[in-house]
Amino acid sequence: MQKGRVLIISHSDPFGIGGGSFACHAYVKAFSECFDGAADICVPAESQYEVDESIKYNRILRVPKRSIFSRILSFFSGRIDRYSGFVIKIIRDNHDVYSTVVLNGCRESGSMVRELKYSSINVITVFHNYERDYFRDNCRIPVFRSVMLHHIRTLEKKAYKYSDINLFLTQRDMDMYEKTYGANKNNRLTGVFEYKDITKSERQDRNVSNLTFIITGLLNNKQGEDSIVYFFNQLYRLLPSGSKVLIAGFNPTGKVTGLCKRYDNVTLVPNPSDMCEVMAQGDVYLCPANTGSGVKLRIMDGLKAGLPVITHEYSSHGFESLISKPYIKSFSTVQGFKDAVKDVSEGIRSGQYNTSVIWNDYYSHFSYDTGLDKVRIILKEFNKMSYLV
Repeated sequence: MQKGRVLIISHSDPFGIGGGSFACHAYVKAFSECFDGAADICVPAESQYEVDESIKYNRILRVPKRSIFSRILSFFSGRIDRYSGFVIKIIRDNHDVYSTVVLNGCRESGSMVRELKYSSINVITVFHNYERDYFRDNCRIPVFRSVMLHHIRTLEKKAYKYSDINLFLTQRDMDMYEKTYGANKNNRLTGVFEYKDITKSERQDRNVSNLTFIITGLLNNKQGEDSIVYFFNQLYRLLPSGSKVLIAGFNPTGKVTGLCKRYDNVTLVPNPSDMCEVMAQGDVYLCPANTGSGVKLRIMDGLKAGLPVITHEYSSHGFESLISKPYIKSFSTVQGFKDAVKDVSEGIRSGQYNTSVIWNDYYSHFSYDTGLDKVRIILKEFNKMSYLV
């Protein structure tokens, strides 16, 4: 168990919906457990999501939105998060309470890391992506993007340079930070992991004649929309004759909905209440996302359902431990996608893919217990090195 109390801040609502929230949820739970429940967890004040009852914690702190004036001022000041002022005040008012602050996101970390260090607080930053790439790929407004990228570069550099521990979700992201800002002895790769127990898929049969290809993910942001556009414009025509496509995700844009309606063999499931039920209808999982930094957690949907996966090479980061397995195929070109579809289709017809094998491999690398052990080992290592007291 760690000493003192930990304060945990997340860029995404840790109890919300979407890949960012799911990844934050897992780290919030793991750090809360490492501190034996001596954890205060920050969430957006307007959040309507229920707190995970399986997490041991001291209290939930609801952080209000910034004023309109403050948000306008952020274009000039570079303080582009809601948490920094709130957290710094909490630390100053409770200077003998907290030993550690965990920040899920380098924007938040960069805004307050130096002030926290001045207060003798141990700072752990979880880098969920290479922030400038993520923002560039998801921002729709060119002028806004140009101004904010300047601030983001400043914040990610501060977070990287001054945190006591830097945790990364992918090797690629860690390599990018080291290439940009130099090597850092405090860098560690922890990856992504589940935040709850997962049920083993019992399905063994596959429809070998008319395959159903499944795509999931948030469908209301630029990255999600762009991946669906790319799929229909470049990849859809290469699917085997008689195939079906099932696309499921939250809040699909009008553009996504319109594209799906054009094809008789495409079914769109908006805002599914149970993603496991959706996944049970599929034979092959597709991830066509070819932009955006970080981990495409949607691939986890396919793997824990025991499905073979075809993913764009850009989205394979974070799954290197399984990428050599026969049930994962990556592509970077249209021809590569065509070859991957052919290989997977033949593998299904020959009975090459075993649901239990895929699930067991996934569980050994991405279960909550696996992630918790990684976090514990790293905290223990830094405690011995006297980085954390």
